[in-house]
Amino acid sequence: MNGERRIVVWVPDWSVSSLAASVPPGSPGVTVRGGKVVATTRSARQRGVRPGMKQAIAEHLCEELLVLPHDPLRDQSAFEVLLGVFDRYFANVTAIVPGLAWATLPKRLGGQTQEDAARGELQEALVEETGVECFVGIASGIAAGIAAAKRGQNISAEHLDDFLGYLPLSELLAALKVVGADPEGKLDLLHTLGIATGKDLRQLGAKQLSARFGKEGETLWKVAQGGDLYVASSGTTAEEISFRYNFDEPVINIDQVILEARIVGQQMVDRLVRQAVVAQGLEITLLSSDGQEYPRRWALFDTTNPANVTQRLLWQMRAWQDHRPPTAVDEDEVFVEAGLVAISIRAQGLVGSGETQVLWGARPRSHLVEQTVAQVQMLAGEESVKQPVIQAGMNPRERVVMKLWGEEAIKAPEPGPWAGAVTEPPLVLFDKPPRAKLIGKHNDGTWGEIRIRSRGLLDGEPERIIMLESRKDLDAGSYLVESVHSTWAQMGRWWEVEHTAHGYLRVAVKEEDDFLLVQTRGTWQVEGIYVGCQRQRLDHHDLRKSE
Repeated sequence: MNGERRIVVWVPDWSVSSLAASVPPGSPGVTVRGGKVVATTRSARQRGVRPGMKQAIAEHLCEELLVLPHDPLRDQSAFEVLLGVFDRYFANVTAIVPGLAWATLPKRLGGQTQEDAARGELQEALVEETGVECFVGIASGIAAGIAAAKRGQNISAEHLDDFLGYLPLSELLAALKVVGADPEGKLDLLHTLGIATGKDLRQLGAKQLSARFGKEGETLWKVAQGGDLYVASSGTTAEEISFRYNFDEPVINIDQVILEARIVGQQMVDRLVRQAVVAQGLEITLLSSDGQEYPRRWALFDTTNPANVTQRLLWQMRAWQDHRPPTAVDEDEVFVEAGLVAISIRAQGLVGSGETQVLWGARPRSHLVEQTVAQVQMLAGEESVKQPVIQAGMNPRERVVMKLWGEEAIKAPEPGPWAGAVTEPPLVLFDKPPRAKLIGKHNDGTWGEIRIRSRGLLDGEPERIIMLESRKDLDAGSYLVESVHSTWAQMGRWWEVEHTAHGYLRVAVKEEDDFLLVQTRGTWQVEGIYVGCQRQRLDHHDLRKSE
């Protein structure tokens, strides 16, 4: 049985196209991050402006250039401009992700001629009113609808089987990629079996596919036949799950209620879990203090994940904030700015959680990490998440750099020893290395502060480290030196403005982990700590005793 017949709107590369929806149609505009252009409108590109270009050069090339700060949440909310045009032509428009939406075709459009006319009229209106290049397609079922939109075609019911039969398997599963499924492993197996298109899949047969892949195979077969995503053998539940969350005060800026949005998302998921059901979509309605309601339907995402629900809440609230109507006037002709007073959520298409499953089942933990990072970036910006990356460098502080999530090191680590390299970097590096003194017996028999000389050799035998400052993992005071492991001397590099020599020294400290000391201009600092060394020494000592 084929799925619902839908008209689908698809915008390629929405992260770039969203800029066109944020500026007046036809205007040259760019988004900028760190003084460089991130995205451009077509009008700006025609004037020579390109992504990666410095902002000053872009403004020089185009004096009327509109410059906007890079804001991922605003990019998502800009999709509401297209949805607003879509709403005027069709009822119950459902957003999938920014750049992709659909609506069920009304019964009155009974023939392909009428459908083609409606599709052309909608596409023309979207381009004229938003300035965004988009594609509109019509077909039955989820996979066919998205594939038809990407081609800008109307696939009639009579030609649906042929269309799905010649689609590559990767395109057939486009709807599943939208919801975050990762079918690549299964695709490789299917390709190994010689299955590359929908036609090949049909030749394999439903029973064989189900026997090999279980419920995932059943779902894949239904999608390949033009059906919808979820499988519900026991039918849809009759009970409705909905609730309303009221804000303490009218909200003007959504930054004030990000935490509350997360609470609402968690509450929605908790209600679904208690009822042992899964929602195929949500209808979120924002209610403002002037009595207006702003509903929007969302579908094709994992409604059992609170982060996904929160994400759509924030997208919709930000869209309201960026595109809300002008300020109203009260009876005394005083301007009044309407704010949000409540959020209403209603779950749609409820099916038993034991009777429904997205194609490839549970997601790997790595996907959950990526999803969590994406959620944090959505709330705080793309530059809010950083990770330590190991790169080539002369010392531990050079080797460890903080990069934006997903960025790689500029200089890849090189294997093997090389001049001056600290081959064993400590696990803990201090942000502000504490000052210290290294005390011991000099080679001439006198006592005093021990230093590393020009050839990388100590001028005596260290006995104590005097910590002059306290840190979280290290208290000020005197520490007894048990032995010296190794020294590294780094001469100043001629290309540096201040090419100062550094001397590194790893020492074993009694009842403590090893220290890495660094000497700069005759002054010692504790660079880091080799965590776990004390435990290893104790284990080695116990082993020798047992022998």
